[in-house]
Amino acid sequence: MPQKDNSKGSFTIIEFCVILLILGVIAAIALPSLLGQSIKDGGSIGENNVGTMNRGQMGYVWNNKRFATSIADLETGIPTSSETYEYSLRSTPLYAIHYATPRQRKRSIKGYVGIVVLADIDRETGELETGQLVCAVQKAKTSRPSDPIFKRGAFVCPPGTKNRRQKQRKIKIRDRDLQLAYQSLAFSEAGNSQRARELAATIKDAKIKEKALAACCQK
Repeated sequence: MPQKDNSKGSFTIIEFCVILLILGVIAAIALPSLLGQSIKDGGSIGENNVGTMNRGQMGYVWNNKRFATSIADLETGIPTSSETYEYSLRSTPLYAIHYATPRQRKRSIKGYVGIVVLADIDRETGELETGQLVCAVQKAKTSRPSDPIFKRGAFVCPPGTKNRRQKQRKIKIRDRDLQLAYQSLAFSEAGNSQRARELAATIKDAKIKEKALAACCQK
């Protein structure tokens, strides 16, 4: 009787085993990368949401001539809390700061802080021009990120953070009255209310002076 040729079936089994081996190798190589990307995405959510809040704030200022005082006012759909972050907002008549504070102490989930500032005022039309920054905390921690600082006529990211937008490392304030307003507010937040009032009193533009006094001295 003629014998059956099982070589075809045997070869198919070998092929199957080889395919499984190849898939196993690919999985071993790709899985750490995929996990790393997933972790990275967990952190990038905070950055993206702070950027969204910044843009929402700029739109709010354009429409309302003042800064929003709550996340809900921005109408961005961003919650105040998620699995990885707590989101919050602090505003003054001169600027608003948005925070993404990590809820988990993981190296991959870092804090972010964004600021939208009054950068200029059109003296003829009264239109407000704004500028923004987004800063990433360098080391993972669950405390709220530090605020951007006003230094040498510009807003910059605070120590321990890095600017996430390389093309815009700072927000330059060229208007002299606005510079005085921010210097006044800085003194106020440092606890020197007398110096804050003195600087605010030297501001010539009535609208900027009003905002500066409201920000620094009406507490």
